[in-house]
Amino acid sequence: MKTKYVLCGGWQRAKGYEGLRPFYEEILKDTTDKVRVLLVLFASDDNRIDDEFVRTKNLFEMCKGDKELEYVVADKETFREQVKSSDIVYLSGGKTLRLMEALGEYSDYPAMFDGKTVAGESAGANVLGGYYYSTKTSVVGQGLGLVPYKIIPHYVSLFAGKLDDVGPDLEELDLPEYQYKVHIV
Repeated sequence: MKTKYVLCGGWQRAKGYEGLRPFYEEILKDTTDKVRVLLVLFASDDNRIDDEFVRTKNLFEMCKGDKELEYVVADKETFREQVKSSDIVYLSGGKTLRLMEALGEYSDYPAMFDGKTVAGESAGANVLGGYYYSTKTSVVGQGLGLVPYKIIPHYVSLFAGKLDDVGPDLEELDLPEYQYKVHIV
């Protein structure tokens, strides 16, 4: 079974999240009628995790159709087991460095995600690529390298060229808000 990565450029609080519907529909596409969704909220500040859980769950619920979804919030101690028992691994937006630090504790990528749908929104997309440009911190960083891209979420022309000096063998993936890209391996 193949692994499906769905990478999204994020969203803006002022514009709302209705525009994310196609991204969430793509995540759920080709899944069974009963789906276990692992919500990896490690990129969120501790005081925002509850809000992020509600927002993300509402978006999945809005797009699920007749599917029955079970939600699990990722825990660092049991993360590997949670991934194994999930159909979808959703990496939320937030702080890329915080997410990289949490995910850096595990070394068995991409095998851990094999056969799953792995979705990354903003910071979640950043960590999946080979390199990324954080539009919040103006930092170029190295991701997990699970997809062959160097990624700029929240892309606008102001960010053009920010990744020119890294990953010459990687395709640059400029992801404006609400836009996504599917990569299957």
